[in-house]
Amino acid sequence: SFGSVKYLGFGGTYDGNGFSIEYSLISSSGDDAALFGVIEEKGVIQNLKVSAQIEYNDARVVSGLAAENNGTIQNVTITNFTVTNTSFSNSSLSSLSVAGVVGTNKGVIKNVINSASEVSFEVMANNLTVYAGGIAAQNEKTGTISQCGNNMNITVTARTEARVGGVVAQNNGKIIECYNNSQISAVSVVSTSNTYASGIVGYNDTDGTIEYAYVKGAVVAQSAAANVFAGGVVGYTKNAQISFA
Repeated sequence: SFGSVKYLGFGGTYDGNGFSIEYSLISSSGDDAALFGVIEEKGVIQNLKVSAQIEYNDARVVSGLAAENNGTIQNVTITNFTVTNTSFSNSSLSSLSVAGVVGTNKGVIKNVINSASEVSFEVMANNLTVYAGGIAAQNEKTGTISQCGNNMNITVTARTEARVGGVVAQNNGKIIECYNNSQISAVSVVSTSNTYASGIVGYNDTDGTIEYAYVKGAVVAQSAAANVFAGGVVGYTKNAQISFA
């Protein structure tokens, strides 16, 4: 796996020419679990199908293609994304990001489809925010995700705050012409933890914009007693721009 070297960046062009990569990965404590670690600004991943089976142990990021994207990902299909959690005891980690394509996006993701059937996992660690998205867990201010779709059911059960979105869990960038066709479910079993769930974006931050979004599929959000935020397009938004959705 390219992602086995934790901080090695990829700055070239990887053209899959329509072929498939199938891989299995077991992460070590604190590592990012993905096919690629970091895609640099000049890096391009394109024309590729990916099937991923990941067993993570105290991982920070679990994703089908890359832990972090600063470059361009285009014309990619995720055909399978299976995750298994065997342990989570690293108290130094403050968050877990799980996504079909990219953990954190700071670049461009275009014409990418997640066609995996389902991902379902539990996180029973304390003091850990969980982000789960069909395309990306977090889309940063410089990130743009366009013409992308999710067909994967997502189910998250956590002891702490959970932010779950069919396309992106937390958005502070741009999402354009994206859709979700699957069921999204976020459940918190602790009374002090908020839960956010939506077909497109679970938590839309201040600079996050969403244009031309389409949603088909149920959204479920539950919490033992704390606040629950659920919606077809957005679970919660902070004065952000949403249009034609």
